Amino acid sequence: MTAPLQALWPFRNGVCWRLVRVESPPLAELVAPGEWPALMAFLEGTVGLGEDPGWADRPFRAPSPEGSRFSDGSFGIFYAGLDLPTCTAEMAYHQARQLRLSGAPGMRLHFATLRARVTGEFLDIRQGHASLHRPNSYLRSRAFGIRAWRAAADGIAYRSVRNPGGECLAVFRRACVLGCAKGGLVAMTWDGTNLAR
Repeated sequence: MTAPLQALWPFRNGVCWRLVRVESPPLAELVAPGEWPALMAFLEGTVGLGEDPGWADRPFRAPSPEGSRFSDGSFGIFYAGLDLPTCTAEMAYHQARQLRLSGAPGMRLHFATLRARVTGEFLDIRQGHASLHRPNSYLRSRAFGIRAWRAAADGIAYRSVRNPGGECLAVFRRACVLGCAKGGLVAMTWDGTNLAR
């Protein structure tokens, strides 16, 4: 039995987080991790690393051809965590999977934090719906997502399967992303097997 499309959660001008991979900046090797917040605050104040609609547009313009939890790849989704630790755990899992499949050697990776403002009525599957939260199978969640997208839903609120207790949004409509501002950097190390902060 598939989940119903009626349980809605109004999320009004709320904040959620994304991480986007960026090229390793030259400063990364020169600045101690504890100095990043002060440096980023200085740079944001002087060179305007503020809002850029392109950061919100990319997931919708270039959907992953292999699909995702709620899409078969025919439409893009703006995935975000409702807090930064959840966002980081989700991104680390998916990046590690891609690096493992590609056989990438050890390296240091950098991600920009994006603080997004989102509004909409989201299908709420955060309680129950175990078949839509399977860690390694998207078969049922993908079918549910396609059905929700075709029904013109704004998106889906769901539990993180990479960070217990965390929650995520799958935003289907670009108009629901009101703004997206770049913040600091998160650095992770890939050792050829695992990706960790």
